[in-house]
Amino acid sequence: MIVRARAGLIAILAAGALIFAACGGDSTPRAELSAPAPTASETTASPTPTASQPPSSSVQVAIIDNSYDPAEITVAVGGTVLWQHAGTATHSVTAKDGSFDSSPQCSQTRFDQCMQTGATFSHVFTAAGRFEYSCRIHGPLMAGVVVVA
Repeated sequence: MIVRARAGLIAILAAGALIFAACGGDSTPRAELSAPAPTASETTASPTPTASQPPSSSVQVAIIDNSYDPAEITVAVGGTVLWQHAGTATHSVTAKDGSFDSSPQCSQTRFDQCMQTGATFSHVFTAAGRFEYSCRIHGPLMAGVVVVA
């Protein structure tokens, strides 16, 4: 009985060793192992301006509660940015340098003067540069950047 048990155990161990050798016998260093290459649909990304692709002449930004989406955009000189208020709280689109402001009278005490849900604001950028903006109500906690190239 003990002989059969040992023979069975030896057979199981031998089979395990063969399986281990078959699975673990790859001599490829771990650093060379990688995930499969992405398919064409997985590598397709949203276009971003590059030297070969000029910035867009029209860009939209969604105003969602406490954020601008996207927070940073690039537009061509002479291009237009349209902000669409899709959230529920009141907001503004106010340039740090004062070059544009959707709601000049908007304040912590004058919510009725701020952009309301569904409102839009657009601005044409006539000069290259980096234009930081924020909401008059939420300040730097709700900020964005327009890069004009």
